[in-house]
Amino acid sequence: MVDDFVTTGEFSRWRADFQGFQARLNDQLHDGFTGIHARLDQLNGRTRQNSEMIASSATELELVKEDIDLIRDRGCAQLASHRATLAGALAPPADFQWTKKHTAVTGAAGAAGAAILALVEFLLHWAGLK
Repeated sequence: MVDDFVTTGEFSRWRADFQGFQARLNDQLHDGFTGIHARLDQLNGRTRQNSEMIASSATELELVKEDIDLIRDRGCAQLASHRATLAGALAPPADFQWTKKHTAVTGAAGAAGAAILALVEFLLHWAGLK
């Protein structure tokens, strides 16, 4: 029958332990929520930066579309100079002459490329990958 009763001292010790447990639990919860709040603030910042970037990209895209529309409607004022630049860049020099050496080097490079491709195909068959 003595085991059925709790003394005042035991109950006071249990209450002190329990209050300490509650304080530690409260601190842990507070620290956990602080971490969660910090993480959410970080994510919200990233979301804000991404949305600002998307908005600025949309603005830039609209400007590019306007430029394209202007060129389509009015034409390019520098079209002749653009064509001349491209023609000059793509055309061989005026004094260029194909020689036997150029022909031989070009043919050898082509043959070497074909041999390398054949070797790669052989190795793929040999390894069972093709």
